[in-house]
Amino acid sequence: MSLITQNQPQIENAINMQSQSQINIPSYQSIPKIRVIVRKRPLSKKELSKSDQDVVEIRNNRQVVVKELKVKVDLTKYIEEHSFNFDLAFDETVTNEQIYLQTVRPMIEAAFHKVKVTCFAYGQTGSGKTFTMMGNRRQIPGLYLLAAYDIFTLLQNYKGFSIWVSFYEIYCGKLYDLLNERKILTAREDGKQNICIGGLTEKNAEDINILMQMKKILGRDNVQKILNKTFYAKALIRVKYTKPQFKLKKRQRMENLENMFRLNKKYAEVIKGKNILLIDDIATTCSTANQCAKVLKENKAKKVIAVALARAEY
Repeated sequence: MSLITQNQPQIENAINMQSQSQINIPSYQSIPKIRVIVRKRPLSKKELSKSDQDVVEIRNNRQVVVKELKVKVDLTKYIEEHSFNFDLAFDETVTNEQIYLQTVRPMIEAAFHKVKVTCFAYGQTGSGKTFTMMGNRRQIPGLYLLAAYDIFTLLQNYKGFSIWVSFYEIYCGKLYDLLNERKILTAREDGKQNICIGGLTEKNAEDINILMQMKKILGRDNVQKILNKTFYAKALIRVKYTKPQFKLKKRQRMENLENMFRLNKKYAEVIKGKNILLIDDIATTCSTANQCAKVLKENKAKKVIAVALARAEY
């Protein structure tokens, strides 16, 4: 079965990239069971426009060096280097394909030898997770597509095997089935201490095109629709940094947090006339919650309720 979709040029590009690659691919038996791998992103257009300096350097494919500008007592400026070692570290010149072949490709091989494998990207907003995992619209494939191609290629050597796919999201302590209109699910542990997600939708992917069609639900446009419906965590923007709260008295805490937040204008109409629930991990004097509620009420939220998971003695 073969489908011609808008992903076809990207799929062909991924195939060509791997067939032409001269990179030495490590065997899954030669790598540790757990690896932590870092990828450095290039400076953004905004950073370049402000003439920001690049303060991160990758050395020996394993060491990440962060350079901090400091000033001595005599006002002499100097650079202090902070070094961090990882299993692998890639600089901004390395491509998605090179990263895939050295990191994920051995895991695909391991999966076909009955090894359970997991790969996930972790980092703050704007650090390059989406580009690495999903690629972009300029025909640069991400790790998903490159892995999918190898999976379906290797599958041809195994009779009776098929590919089944599920997508779920963990957000605010809840599980959502992304292939079933974000139905809320429950995770349980079986007798062998394996985590099982009851009721999770699984769909058969007969070829790479069908798999990439499923991947579309993770696209930015669809994610944004989900975010607009389910949470307003970005409605409040922190506009100033504050001193640590733990050494301050109650009145000092309130003054410290004064005017710390403002409303993101994109959400002005969203919160108008709505009942909003604020959730905090630990409440001490509730100064932060009060400041958040103040901004929301000033922007016409109907009611603001704050809930804390724990209360600290002050």
